[in-house]
Amino acid sequence: MKLNLPKQLIPCLFFIFFAANKSTAQQEISTAFFDQMSAIFGSLETNRVPHGLLYDIAFEQAQLTNYEGSVLADSNSVNWKEFQAIYQTYRSMRVNNFNIRTINALESQALPYREPGTILLTGLVCKYAKVREDALIENLISQVGNSLRDKYVNGNWQDPYQIKTLFAVSPFVSEFRGLSHNIVLRTSLIEGNSFDPSSFRIDAGDGFGYRQIPSGPINAYEVTYATAGEKTIKMKVTLNTGEVLQSHFKILVTDNAEEPNNEMRTQTISSLPANMAQMQITSPNSFEGQSASGFVTIKYANDNAGLQKPLIVVEGFDPGHITNPESKDGITGIYGFLSDINGDASDLKNILLNLPQYDIIYVDWKKGTDNLKRNAQLLKEVIRRVNAWKTESGSTAKNIIIGQSMGGLEPDGRLRRWKIKGRIIKQTYLSAMILHIRAQMCLSGTSI
Repeated sequence: MKLNLPKQLIPCLFFIFFAANKSTAQQEISTAFFDQMSAIFGSLETNRVPHGLLYDIAFEQAQLTNYEGSVLADSNSVNWKEFQAIYQTYRSMRVNNFNIRTINALESQALPYREPGTILLTGLVCKYAKVREDALIENLISQVGNSLRDKYVNGNWQDPYQIKTLFAVSPFVSEFRGLSHNIVLRTSLIEGNSFDPSSFRIDAGDGFGYRQIPSGPINAYEVTYATAGEKTIKMKVTLNTGEVLQSHFKILVTDNAEEPNNEMRTQTISSLPANMAQMQITSPNSFEGQSASGFVTIKYANDNAGLQKPLIVVEGFDPGHITNPESKDGITGIYGFLSDINGDASDLKNILLNLPQYDIIYVDWKKGTDNLKRNAQLLKEVIRRVNAWKTESGSTAKNIIIGQSMGGLEPDGRLRRWKIKGRIIKQTYLSAMILHIRAQMCLSGTSI
């Protein structure tokens, strides 16, 4: 809206907006900006503002007019970072203090539903009000000093507002492993007004065009891509008025053809596929009432010979189950380990990759931030199974254990306790990047 505000007010508003944008944290918005907006728009009758949202008072972190849902263009493709900016702008439009959850609350509510094989979406669809740019000229609003007031003509209220639409959909991450996924849009993760939750349609970029997403609390669409690469996913929603809005975003799908079998296996080693295999293991022993679980990936030196010379690699601190739960490996995994080895010019590359002499058993915690003692119980179970698999394959070789970073504490403590108890240990233990005298983390890190 172009308002005929006093000239001395314009530099003031510019300074406040500039100062607020200089905030070190995007979500810490200067209250001075809102105080000034309140002085200008606070005298309006808020009950007359359509949908309780007024664009003119927003602290705009994203250009909302790009996301009106009328056309799709490169400029309005949404990702998680952009969605956060859109959402923050949306929350700042409230003229009444009605509740809209924070972006952090939305992300927390989504966390339990984010998992490998699922492209979980969140959405924002609403109508909001904007003061018409010609409201003053057309005598639809009054200006008293520095503030705006509702206008009445012969006792009749004059409507100075125009209604705008907003639609944005985004996943929480943009890269997904594997060609088959469930695209899930939960109604509990959609924020906004004026829409029918059963009216969402999706073009998943799989060549089948727009499809209706089944209605209900969990709206899911199964998709299988023929090839890996960048995919553009388009969404449409029908408002209560019959208007159709559209949004789109891009994801990167990576082929997992060279990765282990994704089926969670618990069979004996003789039934696992050749070359590489993966299984989920849960410790039979708990710590403080909870048992640890994780994924064990085996890369055989000779898949015809079974497990002969085990090299057990124990991953370190990995917050991936929080920061990127769509990835089964979290932040670190066997492929990161192999990539590091491949970039090494030492003999390790030769004996593990070029002319493999050891069977690599990579232990990947399901919760890489869990209690060390709890994860140590899982490592104990992994070693027990490795010994059984060796016996099955006719091997009597020692296990070699490599503890990466914080992952070195689990085998170190477990082997020390076994030695004290007089158990026979056929392990050679190495550690990478760990101080055994003391390994500490701040409490804020361990509490996540």
